Amino acid sequence: MAAQRMNREQINLGPQASEAYAKARLRDRIDRSIVHEFEEAKWGSHEEAAIRAPDTDLPVRPQVRGLLMAIAEGEKGRAR
Repeated sequence: MAAQRMNREQINLGPQASEAYAKARLRDRIDRSIVHEFEEAKWGSHEEAAIRAPDTDLPVRPQVRGLLMAIAEGEKGRAR
């Protein structure tokens, strides 16, 4: 399952998030997954983790934070 999340074709959160994920380096996608799992354990749900991940306290590169923001926006768009 985790390997599928590294595959850019598996991200379906709208065009901007999908494009950001497709352009991201593998290291940034891995870090995004680490942050997401950390936040999911903290907040208890996938949706909440996706929305809160850009504000994580974990030290991440700006590129990772940008990817997290794009995915959060995609997740908010799906919730509407």
